Amino acid sequence: MEEKKDCPLCKLATGSVKTKLYYQDKVVIVVPMIALKRHTMKPNNFELGHMEMVAKELFGPNIKFRKKPRQILDHLHWYILGGDHA
Repeated sequence: MEEKKDCPLCKLATGSVKTKLYYQDKVVIVVPMIALKRHTMKPNNFELGHMEMVAKELFGPNIKFRKKPRQILDHLHWYILGGDHA
């Protein structure tokens, strides 16, 4: 897994920073947002599809995201805005 030591999302993905995880697998973590574990802003098609599938499974098919990053500009993540189970 690509990792950048000063990236807050990489720290969550590797477990060096503890937080409540709603879900995790080899590709994504879900906290109040869904993020790739791999440090990149250029995900492949599998990663994008997996992010959306996991979010829909956890929060329902009507899930809404904010995909534009605010502070962490170089690690792909989406904020969960609402859904059936959010």
